[in-house]
Amino acid sequence: MPPGPLGWIEPANRTKEQNDAVAAAQGKFLAFALARPTVPKGTKILLSDFWTKPEVLADLNGITFTGFRQLTGSCVGVSDGDAVFTLACIQRMVSDAPTRAFIPWWPTSYGRSRARAGINGQGEGSIDSVMGQVMVDEGVDDVIATQFDTIDGFALSGSTELKWSNGNSSLVTARLTHTKQYPMGGMAPLYDVDGIAAAVINGYPVLDGCNNYVGSGHVNQQGISLGTYDGRGGHSTTILGYWEHETLGPLYLYHNQWAGTTYPADTSGKPRCSTWMLEASLRQLFANGGDQGETMLFSHLNYVPAQPRVLDWAQI
Repeated sequence: MPPGPLGWIEPANRTKEQNDAVAAAQGKFLAFALARPTVPKGTKILLSDFWTKPEVLADLNGITFTGFRQLTGSCVGVSDGDAVFTLACIQRMVSDAPTRAFIPWWPTSYGRSRARAGINGQGEGSIDSVMGQVMVDEGVDDVIATQFDTIDGFALSGSTELKWSNGNSSLVTARLTHTKQYPMGGMAPLYDVDGIAAAVINGYPVLDGCNNYVGSGHVNQQGISLGTYDGRGGHSTTILGYWEHETLGPLYLYHNQWAGTTYPADTSGKPRCSTWMLEASLRQLFANGGDQGETMLFSHLNYVPAQPRVLDWAQI
C-alpha cells in the first residue's frame, strides 16, 4: 500500500470518454518556449517562499498556507490546488498587474473534471489535463467557507471531498456563475527536465500526473532530504523548487499532499510533505518518450486586482 491515497487515472485504466476528454484538453495546450536559464552554483529557488510574503499574508487576512492535504483519491484536485495557489502568490508579487492572492476551492474544478471525463456520481480519481481545461473553460473557485483542518496541511474531511467529487451535483454546478469570472489563462506541456527547470526558474509551478510516486526519502550526508520514484501507481503532484547544488548538481523539489511526516525534514527551507530529487531521478518522468504521464504548467490567472499600494509621501 502507498503511504497515502493516489487518484490520477492511468492511461491503461481510462475509458474511451476519458481518453476523448484528455485529447480535447491536450489539443488546447499552449506552447512553452522558454529556454533553460543558466543559474549560478548554489542558487536555490523555492516557489513556496511566496506563500508567506507580507502582501500574500495580508490578502489572506493573516492565514499562512502550508499546502493542501488529500484524504481520498483526490490527488488531481489537491495538487492542482497547490499549483494554483502558488501561481496566485507569485502573480501577486511579480506581475505588472498583480492580482490578489487567494486560496482556491479546488473541489469545484475537481468535481467538474470528473464530470467532463464522464465519471458520474461521487468517487475518487481524475486527470490533470482535464481539470486544467475545466479551469480554463469554467474558471477557478476561491474558498467559500473555512472548512479546512490545518493541523497537518489544509485538509477537508473525506466525506466533503467525496460530496464535491460529483461534478454534476447542484452543490458543484451552483458555483459556476461565480467561477466563470476567473478563468485560467491556459496550460502548456513540458517534455523534459529542461522544460521543468525553465518553468520553475521563471516562476511557474509544475504539475505532473504519472504512473509513479515518491513514497519516501532519506537525509544524505549533506543533510538534504532526497527521494526517488520508488512507488508504482497513478498519482498527481507538483514541482515547486529548483536548486543548483554545488556538488549534487540540479535538484528539484517534489511536493506531495500526504502527511507531513512522509519525507524527512532538513534545513533547506522546503515546505511540509516535500523532498528534493536529483535530476537523474526526475528524468524517469520522460522515460520511453513520457507517453504515460502528463507534465504541464499553468500560464496565468484572471482574478481580482490586488489592492494598490498607498502612496507614502514621507518616503519620497
